[in-house]
Amino acid sequence: MVTLEGEVFQSYVAGTLYDPDRIYWCKAWTGDCSVEGCATTATYRHDAGTIYLGEDAGKFSLFPNPNDGSFRLEVNRLFPDSEYEVLIVNTLGQVVKITKVRTENDLLRTDIELNGGTAGVYYLMLYQRGIRQRIEPFVVQP
Repeated sequence: MVTLEGEVFQSYVAGTLYDPDRIYWCKAWTGDCSVEGCATTATYRHDAGTIYLGEDAGKFSLFPNPNDGSFRLEVNRLFPDSEYEVLIVNTLGQVVKITKVRTENDLLRTDIELNGGTAGVYYLMLYQRGIRQRIEPFVVQP
């Protein structure tokens, strides 16, 4: 069990579906929840035995957005020295690019080039061990 100081009702039993190689997310409620803004995102990293709250819960940056088909992807708080797969999908569901990248420590940083990508909305999908971790829309402009 991960303990958040000052909080109650913190137990979570994952059961048979628990996978120590996955990152688990939870909502941590703070303060008076009768008003907006009492929740913060928390990430529990089993491999490091660490919990990250709020701003430290992880950054996902795809920039610039919109772009001309060239952009950078940066994601932190991932599994260290692990392989991830980046898929770019158009609005018809067609995969237009697949790239495999490795994290350095817990950071994934890669430049992506959509050669011949036409203007429109695309979706970046980040996978680790075949499990989708994130979907992020972005726009390619001429």
